[in-house]
Amino acid sequence: MTNLQIAARVLQAVPNDCYCDACLASALQLPVSTTVEIAATLARRLDYERRHAACVACGRTTTTIVYVPFKCARCSRPIDDADLVIDRGDRFHHHCWQILESAKQVADSRQMARLSRELIRRSLERLKPRDRR
Repeated sequence: MTNLQIAARVLQAVPNDCYCDACLASALQLPVSTTVEIAATLARRLDYERRHAACVACGRTTTTIVYVPFKCARCSRPIDDADLVIDRGDRFHHHCWQILESAKQVADSRQMARLSRELIRRSLERLKPRDRR
């Protein structure tokens, strides 16, 4: 396992906790220069952020790295990368997205049925003989 993978797992174990480069280096037993590179690499991923915040280990307010797990817009549970679906900027579990897509299709089908019934009603009204006086 590489240092990058180890750092990612360490941060994933404590989601939303901010760590400065020095404290991350201490936890990983690596030089600070190495953890600066690791943090920069992790920050390029969508689920990691570089923030100016207080480090949970030392309390200093500085540039930190934090793991921010994706949460499903439908059920609010964390999403693994393998199960992630992004639709119009929202993140979903694959099964939650399928449920929403199915619900849209059902709603569209019901709307089409209502429109069809209305068109049939109008056609029948036009076909009825009018009272002639």
